[in-house]
Amino acid sequence: MSVNPKLNAAVLEMFRNEYIGTAPYVSCFPSVRHHRLCPRDQFLILSSDGLYQYLNNEEVVSQVESFMEKFPEGDPAQHLIEELLLRAAKKAVLLDIHNLLNDISGGNIN
Repeated sequence: MSVNPKLNAAVLEMFRNEYIGTAPYVSCFPSVRHHRLCPRDQFLILSSDGLYQYLNNEEVVSQVESFMEKFPEGDPAQHLIEELLLRAAKKAVLLDIHNLLNDISGGNIN
């Protein structure tokens, strides 16, 4: 089975997502927060910075609380991953549309 190089390149381009950040991309200095658990705490979220590129603390808590109310037997971690991917895809599409419109207008769109 042969792969068409043009088709392969087109598919890879569809999934390209440029990292928008500043160096250093990896740090050996963790950001650690301490929180004393109390009886009213319902869950604990352990995550990397990738989650917080698209959601803030309040949104994460709200997403988990809402999901757990609707789907008590569900997987809130999987839900957060799906929400993260959805937001990342929307951001990538908006950036691509903005870049396309900017190219069409000759760079007059900010």
